[in-house]
Amino acid sequence: MNNILNYFLAKEEQLILLEIQKNFLADKDEIKPVSSEDIHLINANLLLTDETNVAFKVHIQLINSLICAYVNAEFPNQVNELKTVFQFEKIASIEDFTQKHISEVPAIVEELHVAFLNSEFSINNGKLTRKKIKTPFKRKRSSLYAEKNYKRNG
Repeated sequence: MNNILNYFLAKEEQLILLEIQKNFLADKDEIKPVSSEDIHLINANLLLTDETNVAFKVHIQLINSLICAYVNAEFPNQVNELKTVFQFEKIASIEDFTQKHISEVPAIVEELHVAFLNSEFSINNGKLTRKKIKTPFKRKRSSLYAEKNYKRNG
């Protein structure tokens, strides 16, 4: 399963880079290097904790695409009904690989999500880096909690 997870982690990073290109660098001249101001804006965006974070948008799209592929495979007779409930765009570049490993999608989705929650993205030396954060999330009874902020509800 590690090879499958690594494939999707790499694909997520590729998709984040494409989204950065589209959102921040689309009108830039390819011959000129990216300015430090642009890098600062991109890194500031990658640190945001809301829906405007480019990495978050890509992560949600990837997770939703995997979930839709799995649900459609499990319930092929209800594809049209499911489309009304799950109105997510599929990521064409992962469809073939996903179909080959469809039974592992639920575990992959969980591991991808844990990896994302424990990651911080930034652009350094022209490359996207994924760094493990210092406050890791841990699993508690099939749920994720920030270890520092875990509080039991009485």
